[in-house]
Amino acid sequence: MNHRNRITSSLLLSSLILGPAVVVASAASAAPTAACSMTPQTGGATDVIVFHGTGFPSNTSVKILGSSAPVGADGSFSFTYPGTSDAAVKATVTVTGTDVNATCILVGATPPNDQKKDPPQDQQKDPNQDQNNKNEQFRKGFRDGNNDAREDCKKNPPKPGVAGPDPSYESGYLAGQDAGFKRYCANKNPQQQQDQNQQPKTNQRQNQQNQEK
Repeated sequence: MNHRNRITSSLLLSSLILGPAVVVASAASAAPTAACSMTPQTGGATDVIVFHGTGFPSNTSVKILGSSAPVGADGSFSFTYPGTSDAAVKATVTVTGTDVNATCILVGATPPNDQKKDPPQDQQKDPNQDQNNKNEQFRKGFRDGNNDAREDCKKNPPKPGVAGPDPSYESGYLAGQDAGFKRYCANKNPQQQQDQNQQPKTNQRQNQQNQEK
């Protein structure tokens, strides 16, 4: 009798100890693990974003973007919404189901954090820098061409820079040279120009002769 009572007591004690644990484990295993993805689809008549969810309570419905979508017996749903890839990249969409929520993960497009970032402000290139450089080269070429024309009234080719010929410098040089011809050489006949060109050489010979004497 005592032996039977001890067995009964042991069974009751085991049920009291294990019962809640079994119930908790069953509840935990029954809790759904919901997930949602959003995939942009382009190239059709209209751009759309396809949402796909899994792990929701079966045969229920979910709320997404102000609409409802039915959940199948397997706990999944599909939902299509008009939108572009850019819109999907910037969007944060949450699906609300029965006692469970999920944030949709972007698939098939570059997330915002992975997109190419702009360089720091001090490293950003001035959009007008290229044009400013071209203008500066043109002005420099114009000055050089004008000065060369004034010196000898000869049509000399532009001088190449360290990095080779610069189109802006060459254009400026030729423009300055033409302006120099019109200003300094227009009233001189060929003989005067030739005499002017030979004058430095004549002076140089005379200086050498004087030094020899």
